Amino acid sequence: MSSVLRLVLDTSTPDVALGVWTDEGWMEVVRHSNLPQQQSKVLFNLIKDFFRPFGIEAKEVTEIAVGRGPGSYTGLRVGITVGKVWAYAQKIPLKTFSSGELMQRTKDLEPEATGPNLELLKESDFEVVEDINSLEPIYQNDHFSN
Repeated sequence: MSSVLRLVLDTSTPDVALGVWTDEGWMEVVRHSNLPQQQSKVLFNLIKDFFRPFGIEAKEVTEIAVGRGPGSYTGLRVGITVGKVWAYAQKIPLKTFSSGELMQRTKDLEPEATGPNLELLKESDFEVVEDINSLEPIYQNDHFSN
């Protein structure tokens, strides 16, 4: 097995995008479409079901990466909270990427897409979060934006 096993997730849209990145690149990527206001209820089961065919256990994840927005308030809070807690509990690196840039790349190739295509991420898109408490989502079109 690869030395890097990075769980990548994006919850900035009503879709949930999950992927596993290894030393060799993407192992698998999936999108679960149209899950508005359900992400907090289903995310852990989606991850568990995503890992099952590969025999991956949560403790084998060596890094976690989450989309930081812009996006919906609740969706981003769910994804970022899962990332922070997982990284803290497992003592593994937390990385982020721009959900907005990824969604733009996705729309350029798939105009009808409702969620991001993680396969369009490159290694250079991931940024290490040095201080887990400093990670703040970028909200879009909600009552917290100025």
